[in-house]
Formats: sequence, C-alpha cells, structure tokens
Amino acid sequence: MLILVIKIPPKLYFQLWGYGSLVIAAVLGFLLTLCGSQMPTQLTSTFDLLGKGAGGVAIFAAGIVLGTRHLSFDKTILATVTMKNIVFPLVVLLIMMAVGAPHNLRRLVVIALAIPTATMPSTLAIQFNVNEKELASTQFWSTACSLITLSAFVLALA
Repeated sequence: MLILVIKIPPKLYFQLWGYGSLVIAAVLGFLLTLCGSQMPTQLTSTFDLLGKGAGGVAIFAAGIVLGTRHLSFDKTILATVTMKNIVFPLVVLLIMMAVGAPHNLRRLVVIALAIPTATMPSTLAIQFNVNEKELASTQFWSTACSLITLSAFVLALA
C-alpha cells in the first residue's frame, strides 16, 4: 500500500478547510431541507435578522467589487449574462410546466433563478486572482440587464 503524504502549510490548510466547510454547510442544509427537516424555532429570529441584512450587505459588496475593477463587455460576457438572466430561468420554467408543477411554485423558482448574478463569484475571483475583470463585468451587466429580464419574467408569470 502506497501512502502519499503532501505537506500543506498550516495557513493554507486552514484557508482550504474554511472554504470546504462553507460548501459542506450548504450541502448539508440542502439535504436537511430535502428530508423535511425544520429549523429550531429558537434560531428563527436570528436567521430572520441575518436575512434582512443580507441584501444591504450584498449591495455594498457589489459596489466595492464594481468600483475597484475595470468593466468590459465582450461576447463571452454577453453569452454568460444571456444564459444566466434568460436561458436558464426559461428552461427551468419549461421543464416545470412539462411536469405540471403548480403555478405558485413555478413563479417562485423562476423569479429566484432570474435574479442577477450574486456577488460571491466575483469576491472569490478577486481573492484567488482568477478572471476578476470578467466576473465583475458579468455581475455588473447581469444586474443592469435584470431590470428588463426580471421584469419580463415577473410580468409573464403574474
């Protein structure tokens, strides 16, 4: 039996564990929700408060990201924004219509999918120095175009 030992600096190990724990927590939360688990009522008010503040923090983070990066526009960004804002919600809507999902559920899911690109991909790109300009530009154009695309989905599903 061959055992491969890789020496990882302690600082990098804790950084990787932090990112891994975020992914593990998100997957665990998703699985618990699928199993029908409910959050304890004692925690509801805490998470309600966090949820109410998340929108403002996201706008602040988006402003910082967009203010520190040079924005661009090219066919890759156009394709990404089109896929995120129009194609993906439309495909999910068609699938949900085909399987006969209730109208209220279709409306909630499609509107949730049609919202602009989140700030987290841009933040991670900046932290890891990978495609920073492209992700910041995608975030900006997705948000700008969502004024039209999100409104169109809301009207179409009303």
